[in-house]
Amino acid sequence: MIRNLKVLGLSLVALFAMSAMTASLASAHTPATFTVEAAPATITANQKGPEPHKFTVTGQEVKCNIANFHGTATATAQTSIKITPTYTECTAAGLGAKITGFGHYGEGENCWYTLNADGSAALDCKAGTDVTIDAGTCTVHVPAQSFASGITYTTETTTAGKHDLTVNIHIENITANHTDGFLCPLTTTGHDNTAVLEGSSTATAETDPGNSPLHLTWDATVP
Repeated sequence: MIRNLKVLGLSLVALFAMSAMTASLASAHTPATFTVEAAPATITANQKGPEPHKFTVTGQEVKCNIANFHGTATATAQTSIKITPTYTECTAAGLGAKITGFGHYGEGENCWYTLNADGSAALDCKAGTDVTIDAGTCTVHVPAQSFASGITYTTETTTAGKHDLTVNIHIENITANHTDGFLCPLTTTGHDNTAVLEGSSTATAETDPGNSPLHLTWDATVP
């Protein structure tokens, strides 16, 4: 009987030890993060390579030759960053296109992107506002929404020895709504939940615009 109690006691000790180890490993889980050397830091991202950023809706492409992004890292390590884009020199089916809602045309910064280090993202907007794409007689409204995936990050080393980030965007199943007029270059009217946003950018960080760049890195989730 005593021997059985000793065996039971040893088993319970081993069980408690394993539970403590599991809890310790769980608490040691490190989420994916963006890191900079100093904060606050200005984050700037510019289009990478010759390919334009593009938004595909109902099979038609809205291409923007210039896609710039800006935001602020408020801490030296954080899991998400608010980024506001500026899209210019945009076309759709050969016609000039205009993307509003991000504040570039004096409409106020009503919408912005939230980029999460785990690869998810969101289009966030103030209540009652959205992103609007106008091309010819077409108007496409893109409301606030979240995306479970679609962003990948790669830490790069620049020629100056500093780090920056390559940000690749391929977000699918975006919801958009059309309000189209006569001879709209987009193919259908109404509702679309299969739109796609694509593009690649290089993101850098600095304490003040024009000053020496900071290390800007991305660290993956550590289980």
